Amino acid sequence: MSKRYTAEFKREAVALFWSSGRNVTEVARELGVIPERLRGPDLQTQIRRRWEVCASVFESLERLGRDSARARLGVAQDRLAA
Repeated sequence: MSKRYTAEFKREAVALFWSSGRNVTEVARELGVIPERLRGPDLQTQIRRRWEVCASVFESLERLGRDSARARLGVAQDRLAA
């Protein structure tokens, strides 16, 4: 019979994985579980969702950076034209 982990444990495991910069094996050791427990579908789904959010934020920041650069270029061109 496999052990069931609480939603809180899963959230904490995913948060630890993301915040620590360590691999799954190291995080599993710290939590006192075997690494395969952190590779289960529930945790993988949470990790995937968090990755998608991070990727979305990164894309937004890139877009804002490009828009800001274009705006600065426009201001510089206006100043040169004046």
